[in-house]
Amino acid sequence: MSVDRRAELRTAVLSGLGVALVGLPVGLVWWLIAPLRQWQVSQGGAFPVAPESEAAIAADGWFAVCAGTAGLVCALLVFARTRHARVGALAGLVGGGLVASVIAWRLGVWLGPASVSDTLKSGLGNGAVFDGPLQLSAKGVLLVGPMASSIAYFALTAGLEPAPRADGTTGVNGVERTGGRFPVTVLRPGYAIDEVDLFFARLEAGEISPEQAGAVRFGSTRLRRGYDEAAVDAALAGSRAGR
Repeated sequence: MSVDRRAELRTAVLSGLGVALVGLPVGLVWWLIAPLRQWQVSQGGAFPVAPESEAAIAADGWFAVCAGTAGLVCALLVFARTRHARVGALAGLVGGGLVASVIAWRLGVWLGPASVSDTLKSGLGNGAVFDGPLQLSAKGVLLVGPMASSIAYFALTAGLEPAPRADGTTGVNGVERTGGRFPVTVLRPGYAIDEVDLFFARLEAGEISPEQAGAVRFGSTRLRRGYDEAAVDAALAGSRAGR
């Protein structure tokens, strides 16, 4: 297995484990806020107080809200940690998200009231009203978390790829802007891509002296595409040492 594949696998495993653990707080929050369907004892059996009650639908809805929010947060954290579009990170988000959803579901059910049959065994009198178990009526909501994290991750990594220029020109002062010289960051501060590309193009053409290279200062970016500062600084140090 190549180094890159090992790195992707490691990223997938670590991301997946971290995301899966999020299922614990999601299940706890769902249990705290989701409404419960009420049942009433009648002639030794139990019947829903309101058959058309929206409690079952609301429980699914609140699960979707909790899982979807957690998925968005996980995508943001994984992207901030990896800082690059990676298959391993996406695989970890999807796989870990599915596990997290199952954990949240089962934890909420476990924390909630006992099943209707078990509650009836406790000897409730005729006419007594009690809360039924916390349940998911549509198991499809288990996919909300992974889907939300996947969409958010694709949206975040979309900004890492250089967009083609519509006018077909070559960039600044005749130097082509590719945005591909160094790793790109979006959520962390970085160096302005145009300035860095122009500088290194001139450096490679011999238009910049070592003194100028040592004194260069690039504009900073935040919350938009920029070159990774550490990578650019390392390249500058290498260019000065080579001269």
